[in-house]
Amino acid sequence: MSAINTRNSQIESLLSSNRSHPELSNLWRLCIKGIFIFIVLVFIVFLPVPIALGLTELLFDERLQESPPHNFSGKSIELTLNPGEEYIKFTYDVINDVYSHSPKKGFMAQAYYMENMKRCEEPDHIMVHLCKISIDDEATISWHFDLKSIERPIKKVEVRMGGFAEFSGSSLARAKACIGNVCRVLANNNIERIDNPDISIFTVTVMLLGNSQIFRTNWNKGTEIESFLVRIYPDTPEDSISNKTLGKLIELPFNSGEEYSKFTYDIINDVYSHSPKEGFMSQAYYMDNIQRCEEPDHITVHLCKIFMEKTATISWHFDLQSFGQPIRKVEIRISGFAEFSPDDSYAMAKSCIGNECIKIINDNIATFENPITDVLKITVILSGNAQVFRTNWNKGTEIESFSVRIYPELPN
Repeated sequence: MSAINTRNSQIESLLSSNRSHPELSNLWRLCIKGIFIFIVLVFIVFLPVPIALGLTELLFDERLQESPPHNFSGKSIELTLNPGEEYIKFTYDVINDVYSHSPKKGFMAQAYYMENMKRCEEPDHIMVHLCKISIDDEATISWHFDLKSIERPIKKVEVRMGGFAEFSGSSLARAKACIGNVCRVLANNNIERIDNPDISIFTVTVMLLGNSQIFRTNWNKGTEIESFLVRIYPDTPEDSISNKTLGKLIELPFNSGEEYSKFTYDIINDVYSHSPKEGFMSQAYYMDNIQRCEEPDHITVHLCKIFMEKTATISWHFDLQSFGQPIRKVEIRISGFAEFSPDDSYAMAKSCIGNECIKIINDNIATFENPITDVLKITVILSGNAQVFRTNWNKGTEIESFSVRIYPELPN
């Protein structure tokens, strides 16, 4: 009983002590309240900043996927591979404001579209770059490359950009390279690559938000620089032939009394005019990812791709020496080109004798005059959902989907 009385007296003493010093109790309450208010303020003031920046960056990246307004609309850039070169190289130099290809002068000269963008010089900092005209609006510039103009399957595309600059937390400089649905985000001065592209248009787009810049470079860096670089590597014949069906040269001897020698392929019956006749593969010199397709619903037949994600190729090589006569001219015709989505697919054919090449237009005759080289090469490339030799079954019992005519020199 005495122990209980002692504990009660201790509690009473503590309570009376608190009542006698109320300022200490109030001080603790104020401290706790102040800490709570401080924590709340931290959440209110500082937490939304990274959230807002994250949302801004997300929305900005989504905006980059869209097609911006075409305030400036140019043309797709067409490039060709020079003989003996491994790849095609396209560059822009922000110091001299020139491209490697014509039209060269001015960053706008090769832009497909642009908005709110200008070239800026900073004498105080000895810097030059592309920046925004109006700081309140986003800026955009884009380049479009026509891969079809190269007239070869593409092995890979490489792209690099430098001089990304973001001067505040709310500034963003973004660049993206796309071929169809395959896209690569471009990091500052890093090379990004897209392998075996199967779409005809390659796009590179830059967007600037806030106080950001692109291609920022010191004038003293050099007389010629590569602020923006694109390298396109076409397949070589060896690449295309490797591990593919490999045939022989087609011989077309001239028979006296005839006006010309004629070679044909009939897609409906899947036969050639010369042995081995049966099957489109039987006379192909090389081929890759191509097959004969029938569409009963549309009553059509054609050559098409096996796998949609890569290009298809087929080629025929003719031994002109086998003709046995001086040749006056060679005529080639191919029909049934079909491109069901022009932006994403193409059917292309090219014929070459030595270094002279002619693009074959659908159902038109391509002609070589007085060829002096021994081999005629004809190549068809399909991209996307394109087809060649597309023909209605009801067209006839014998057709010429593909024909070659070789004419001898006329007697004096």
